[in-house]
Amino acid sequence: MDDSYFISVEFSTKRTKAAIFDARASMLTSDYEEPKLIYPKPGWVEQDPMDFYRSAVNTIRNSLRRSKIDPRNVKAIAFSSQMAGIMGVDGNWTPVTRYDSWLDIRCRQYVDFLSGKYQDLLIDKVGAPPSITHGPKILWWKNERKKVFDKISKFITPNCYVAGKMAGLKGEDAFIDYTFLHFTGFCDSRKGEWSEELCHLFNVPMDKFPEIVEPWKIIGELTRAEARKLGLVKGIPIVAGAGNQATRPLGAGIVKHGMIFDSTEAASVFSCCVNEYVPDRRYRTFVMERSVIPGLWMALSYIAGGGLCLKWFINELAHLNGGTRDRNQVNSELLEKQSSKIPMGSEGLMFIPHFRGRAYPCNPKLKGVWFGLDWKHTKAHLYRSILESIAYEYFYYMTILRKLFPELTFKEGRVIGEGADSDLWNQIKADVLGVPYVRIRRQGIGVLGLTLIAGYAVGVYKDLVKTASKISKEERVTKPRSVNNYQYRKYAKKYLKILSNIEFLFQKIDDL
Repeated sequence: MDDSYFISVEFSTKRTKAAIFDARASMLTSDYEEPKLIYPKPGWVEQDPMDFYRSAVNTIRNSLRRSKIDPRNVKAIAFSSQMAGIMGVDGNWTPVTRYDSWLDIRCRQYVDFLSGKYQDLLIDKVGAPPSITHGPKILWWKNERKKVFDKISKFITPNCYVAGKMAGLKGEDAFIDYTFLHFTGFCDSRKGEWSEELCHLFNVPMDKFPEIVEPWKIIGELTRAEARKLGLVKGIPIVAGAGNQATRPLGAGIVKHGMIFDSTEAASVFSCCVNEYVPDRRYRTFVMERSVIPGLWMALSYIAGGGLCLKWFINELAHLNGGTRDRNQVNSELLEKQSSKIPMGSEGLMFIPHFRGRAYPCNPKLKGVWFGLDWKHTKAHLYRSILESIAYEYFYYMTILRKLFPELTFKEGRVIGEGADSDLWNQIKADVLGVPYVRIRRQGIGVLGLTLIAGYAVGVYKDLVKTASKISKEERVTKPRSVNNYQYRKYAKKYLKILSNIEFLFQKIDDL
């Protein structure tokens, strides 16, 4: 066991990251590349599938070179990826489409179509209300690009594409693990299978969909040609893996009912581990995602691009020296320090973080807004208002969860991602939500969770729950302050009223 190593590769919106772990789940080395997002038309966001593959090859090679391990001791390779986008391959595993990103809103007319008549059916069957996810995207390709659609053998996700390319798969071998099902729009999530009823209803052939597998299924082995490119040996098992919003909770030890998980990266993702499937038909806010752990679910919602709002602000508005965009000149620590001195509520300033529309409850027409600007407001006010807006949205999520699961007791929130390093943001969230916020002290939580899956697939780890609980390490606990919680609840309710009215306004503008 001591000589066992695992290679995990995660494709997120902001980076491709490869890491090598030993059998004790300690990261030996890692490497990353930033992907290129393509914007061919307003509202369209794509990625080149070969960019996923090339970045995986580069980061694996670099990680191997730095680690100096014996390649013969690599026991498995696994991949994870962003979840709500989709791409198509033909029978020879050649991409027929670019990756249609979760940030791409070209399919919104099909979101409206599904929401108008079929929303309750989809929530009950799939576990999610219609949004910018696989279902509407597949309908867009079927109806708007019929010739391309006909060439597609299978609709797959980026991790499946790269895994299949390295294993030499054909279209008929395509797979998707069950943690993606809530985003597909064409499955029965309870049963973990494709829905003949939904495929027939929307006239989408069932053979366009890949085999549904467990995250730890070995889908093939590394081919000789791919091994030569990577500096590895042929025959290494390639594991199906999972969506990145499934591997990250696993890596953070989210394996018990009532544990909250907060991922603060490109999207601001809020989820809670629960032990039963409860479709959110009334509020249409939560999706029911299968946990990697059988029998558990992640009630999940997110702000599409919530984390990107902070990056945008720092790059475009918070720069120094007469308007330069050089991010190295932005003193983030100073901005954080200044914002910590701003009173709760940012002195009446409210920010709406839905630059690409609201994901749940779905409203693609909503955009970003600052509400209540005054000459007294500084960059520090703007910065703090962004932090608070994410927390207010989470407050709404928690309110809905209490209604869906009346007996649910929230134990704590565990936070990962770039935003987890902000003590101010963690304190704001703890105060708004009224629960302790815990920063997890592990590198690469997503690739760590993926490593646990890979190790379980080849028998190195015998129990996923025990292993995940054991390896997660708390770094810092931020406790809520009751006085602040009382005041912040008022601000959160004000935010939700503003949001409701602004949604109405954007609808009116769109109708003009």
